[in-house]
Amino acid sequence: TNYNNVTAPYTLAQNLNADGNNITAVGSLGIGTTSPLHKVDIMGDASTAYDATSDSGQSNHDATLQVFNKNTTDESFAGLVFRNRNSNVGISRISSISKGFATTDMSFVTEHNNTKSEKLRITSEGNTGIGTSSPNQLLSLNSTASTARGISIDQSGAERVKLLYTNSSGSFDINNVTAGYTS
Repeated sequence: TNYNNVTAPYTLAQNLNADGNNITAVGSLGIGTTSPLHKVDIMGDASTAYDATSDSGQSNHDATLQVFNKNTTDESFAGLVFRNRNSNVGISRISSISKGFATTDMSFVTEHNNTKSEKLRITSEGNTGIGTSSPNQLLSLNSTASTARGISIDQSGAERVKLLYTNSSGSFDINNVTAGYTS
């Protein structure tokens, strides 16, 4: 069955309006609502409390979107892709990457000047990497750019504290920018 150039599976078409779902004349899909305001609106009314330890990922609750890849190969993934522009397309991705039995990493990819690269990864152990896909510490930072050499803590757009890698011998400067102090 076809609704406004959107092909719907038979079960969706059969229960479309009966279940409070709708595909509008302008091609918006409402799941749990007959009046979608966006291209896709998923609406629910679930009072279930969040539980990070739930084996189902709480995917059986009312307001959950699930992206599922049933393949069991390590490094296979399920993800969301965001595309901008019709020509000279830029993309961003969020992916859940299989790392073995019941183990996943989460990665975030962006594009800069037609080069796509992973910018952030959260491993199954809880390590977070910025500029690295294999963080070995709670927070690992890596940059190959000569201008991105440290951490800056800002307040209201003004740099307050800076931890800066200064040379190849491993020296660091800690700057309290507000007071002009360097140690």
